[in-house]
Amino acid sequence: MQMPAALSRLLERHAFSPSVVVRVARNTGWLVGDRVVRAGANMFLIAWLARYLGTAEFGRMNYVLAFVSIFSGVATLGLDVVAIRNLVDRPADAARILGTSLAMKLGGGLAAYAAMLVAFALVSPEALGLAALAGLVLVFQSADVVECWFQSGSRMKYAVYARNAAFFASALFKVVLILGNAGLEQLILAGSAEIALAALFLFALYRRDAGNPAAWRVDGALGRSMLKDAMPMLVSAMAILLYMRIDQVMLGNLSGYREVGMFSAAVRLTELWYFVPVALMTALFPMMVSARSGEPDPAADDRRTALLFGAMGWAGILLAAFTSLASGWLVQLVYGSAFAAAAPVLAVQAWMAAFVFFGVARGRWLMARHQQADSMYVDLAAIAINVAMNLLLIPRYGAFGAAIASLVTGFGANLVVALFSEPIRTSLKLYARGLALPFSLLRARPAPDFGKP
Repeated sequence: MQMPAALSRLLERHAFSPSVVVRVARNTGWLVGDRVVRAGANMFLIAWLARYLGTAEFGRMNYVLAFVSIFSGVATLGLDVVAIRNLVDRPADAARILGTSLAMKLGGGLAAYAAMLVAFALVSPEALGLAALAGLVLVFQSADVVECWFQSGSRMKYAVYARNAAFFASALFKVVLILGNAGLEQLILAGSAEIALAALFLFALYRRDAGNPAAWRVDGALGRSMLKDAMPMLVSAMAILLYMRIDQVMLGNLSGYREVGMFSAAVRLTELWYFVPVALMTALFPMMVSARSGEPDPAADDRRTALLFGAMGWAGILLAAFTSLASGWLVQLVYGSAFAAAAPVLAVQAWMAAFVFFGVARGRWLMARHQQADSMYVDLAAIAINVAMNLLLIPRYGAFGAAIASLVTGFGANLVVALFSEPIRTSLKLYARGLALPFSLLRARPAPDFGKP
């Protein structure tokens, strides 16, 4: 894989090794290719489901899924990034790290499932059966520890194989269910079955390439240490999920399932490309940890970070601009005229991409610097602001009000926490520096010579 000389020089000026960038690109290529294929197929299924179920039933399905997903942060215990970091730093301890992570995540998943059922019984008892089926993913996703092992060694293609096989098997099953006029219960159960099937495939690939998972060991002392390191990530993950999904839960309780359907239709289109920053940072994170294991160069680190933040920010801004301008056409194309009211919601909600792309990059940057607690403060502030804005705007404006609340939260949470958090202030400065980089490059270009008149 060859890199243009001009791009190679630009990366070197910002303290990026071209060889490292090529390695990241290869690993990210597997992740992005996987997600592009799955996102396209999944969007086709979502559009079909929305038209098949109608606005109210589509809203009820997304209400249940949103409620369940809020508890998935508890199920993972925030351990994935910590496990990857430990596997990169101490690969010889893989058996203890993986065994301990699996035991804790399995326990967290069972506890989250029980807590979710209790909460659902109190808030929406009429949909408890749907929640019991959808919530099975909280237990099945404990197998993600195997994917952590693949990520730590930049071997993502094997995890991609497992995820894609499970996804397409589940997608085919959903198509059969829709053609057979199945109910919402069967459709939700098919989604849970996908996670279970992916877990089986991941363990099978690990057994083939690395050995028998039965050799894994649980270490209580290691578990306590990992949980301590993961606690800010756990709180942050819970806050992010609550922030990302509380809109749909509050819409269901304050405005009804139809408004949830309109908001969910917009969110599905908005989140279609959110896998890009996640895939990139998943591939880049092990190298970020390795780069800081020696004596870091602060100036070089700042240049790398500014370039990374700027690239992610501009990607989010450009994506948001296109989606917002094309919102009416996109909604009509994907969902049909029954969901026309989702177009103005999408026009506003699309701008969340600018915050999400930057936020994913900053979260991994803070984790590599062992400053993940500051990311948690932003997420906690976002919860408080988002709930307050939803209570104010949803009763009057419904789904459109929830979209406005999301944007206000994105601005407000960063500004509030920046008042007292030095790492957050630094990240915002580096973000601004990165966003200004294209203009700096334009100013630095020599004026064209058109010759004498």
